[in-house]
Amino acid sequence: MLPISHKNMSLVSRGLYTDANNISDRRVHMISFKTIEETQLTEEIAQKSECLTNSIKRSLKNYFSKLGSEEPKDLYDMVLSEIERPLLECLIHHTKNNHVKIAKWLGLSRGTTRQKLKKYGLL
Repeated sequence: MLPISHKNMSLVSRGLYTDANNISDRRVHMISFKTIEETQLTEEIAQKSECLTNSIKRSLKNYFSKLGSEEPKDLYDMVLSEIERPLLECLIHHTKNNHVKIAKWLGLSRGTTRQKLKKYGLL
């Protein structure tokens, strides 16, 4: 609650003191909400990461079950390309094709990022 000072007294007389208090209370709530939101965001990122891991595991199990007795070839490159291309496509969309941002988000140099985009025909 705002202390009633000379300045606030004029607000009371005009009926604005309650509005000023409400704004003050909302600011405090927003600050505490932001802190909670940052904590929750970290938890959500961990959960989404786990979902991605589970999704990849499911896909690999499905791949191996369909493979039968046949042995896979170049499995590592195949898996990387299956993950890299959609990742790059999503980053292109989310960054509005900003290659500097894409490189930064991936933690790669711009040159390496350009090579990967070229590799998948996304450049």
